[in-house]
Amino acid sequence: MRIVHCGNYDYLKYGRNFYAPDYRIHNGLVRNGWCVYPYSYRDEARKNIFGSKRFGIKRANKHLMQVIENVKPDLLLLGHSELITIQTLAAIKERYRIPIAMWWVDSFDEEKIGHIKQKIAIIDALFATTDAEYVKKRVGANDANIFYLPNMCDPSMDTLKNFEAKGLRKDLLYIGRIYAEKRDFFDTLSTKKIPWKHYNNIYGAKFYEVLGEYHFGLNFSKYNEIPKYSSDRIIYLTANGLTALSPRIPEFTTLFDEDEVIYFNSIEELKELHRRAQIDPEWAKKIARNGWQRAHNDYDAKKIMRRLIETTLEVCKR
Repeated sequence: MRIVHCGNYDYLKYGRNFYAPDYRIHNGLVRNGWCVYPYSYRDEARKNIFGSKRFGIKRANKHLMQVIENVKPDLLLLGHSELITIQTLAAIKERYRIPIAMWWVDSFDEEKIGHIKQKIAIIDALFATTDAEYVKKRVGANDANIFYLPNMCDPSMDTLKNFEAKGLRKDLLYIGRIYAEKRDFFDTLSTKKIPWKHYNNIYGAKFYEVLGEYHFGLNFSKYNEIPKYSSDRIIYLTANGLTALSPRIPEFTTLFDEDEVIYFNSIEELKELHRRAQIDPEWAKKIARNGWQRAHNDYDAKKIMRRLIETTLEVCKR
């Protein structure tokens, strides 16, 4: 099978995001034995005098059509693809008669999903890291083929086993942006004297170097009340053997059980559980090991991508 993967490969950032979901998905597809052509639509759009995506939308769409013509894929897989127009997808559908699937690993903020609402009428299937029924309501498409997509582990990237390491730091590691609406939570961590360390804007190999220094990681997203939704932070922590502490996200125990992630309902409970993890390291390491096993056994990108492609093809037979 030949697949064109229209993703954000960030070639112009020279490996800074080599562990991003786009690469995990690409690797998962290839490991299933499929020929995958990477089309980095944002890089293509930036090939103009201003280096601006906005001025390169026409170019990105034109060259996607050219890629489809040259590769003649059996399936087109779209990443976030906000620059790819509905007109381009309609032309691909009409001319080449191939299935089109799309994945989405972000929250469903209104300002982000306008293009998804447009695309949902023409793509064959949408896969998102949010509960499918919730997504259907957000995009106003109750009859659409929308499926849940777990955040994915890549064994070639996620090679750490921090539960086996000694002498690591015991404060809570948080990597990522602190959104304004969540600032109070992080301010309260300091007020309650919960030891934590924040890193933002770390990329490339440095990202894994920092992960490798800590026993405990905080999984905290912009939204923690949406069914099954978490940023990919959860997989970076669990798949690298850190003990992950997470808010109790609705339905998330269907993905990681109580003995694979430490869940908390309040900052006070987080403080107590973090303290317990420090004084009872065997308990914490057991949870980390269990979380690592779940991540690598159930959410390996190869397994998830096979399910995504098979589901898309099955949908197209209906």
